[in-house]
Amino acid sequence: MVGVYESKSKGVSVGTKEEDQYLLDEIKRKDRMILIPYTMTRYFNNNQAIDQFVVKVKSSDAIAPTVTSLNGFLSGLIGDQNGSYGVTSPQTYQKEQNQADAMQQRFLGGIAAISLLVGGIGIMNIMLVTVTERTREIGIRKAIGAERRSIIVQFLIEAAMICGIGGIFGIVVGYIGTLIVGKLSFNMILIPSPGVTLGAAAISVALGIIFGMYPAIKASGLQPVVALRAD
Repeated sequence: MVGVYESKSKGVSVGTKEEDQYLLDEIKRKDRMILIPYTMTRYFNNNQAIDQFVVKVKSSDAIAPTVTSLNGFLSGLIGDQNGSYGVTSPQTYQKEQNQADAMQQRFLGGIAAISLLVGGIGIMNIMLVTVTERTREIGIRKAIGAERRSIIVQFLIEAAMICGIGGIFGIVVGYIGTLIVGKLSFNMILIPSPGVTLGAAAISVALGIIFGMYPAIKASGLQPVVALRAD
C-alpha cells in the first residue's frame, strides 16, 4: 500500500431531507474507493477492456486545457476508423444544465407573458364594456363638474380591483395546488415564498392599471352632451 486518501466524509454534516442523505451516501462511497495499477486491474477483470478513465487536475483553471489536450491526443490515437471516444468534465455537465435551465426559463417566461397579455386584453374589453354601459353616468358626472383626472382614477381603481381579486384567487389556488402536489409527489409540505406571493399580487394590480388605462382615458374624454344622450 502506497498511501491512504484523506476521508471525504469526515466532518461533513447534512440535513435530514432525503436528498441530503443521498448526498452523504455518495460522499461516503468515496471513502471506499481503491486505486490499483492498470495491469492489476486487467488481472482482476480477466483482461476485460477498460473503457473509462478519470483524470484529476490541479485546479479548476486547468480543466478546459486538459479537456482540449485529451481530445487532441485521442483523436490522433483512435481516429474515425478505430472507434469512438468522448471527453467530459464537470464544467460540461454544468454548462449543459445551465443551458437547459435557461431554455426552460425562456419557455416558461413566454407562457407567462402570453397569459398576461391575454388576461390584460380581457380586462381591457371588460372595462370598455363598462364604459359603454355607464356612458350616461359619466356624462352626469362631467356635467356637474367632475374632472377628467377623477374619472380616470375611478376606472383605474375598478380595473385594479378586478385584477387584484383575480390575483388573490389565483394565489389561493396556487397555494392549495402546491401543497397537494408537494405532498403527493415528494411527501413534503411546499409553501411558496412570501416574496413571490407579494410579487404576483403586485403584478396583478399593475396589469389592471396598465390595460385599464385606455378605457379610463376613453371614458374621461366623453363630451357631457353626447354622454347624456346615451340610453
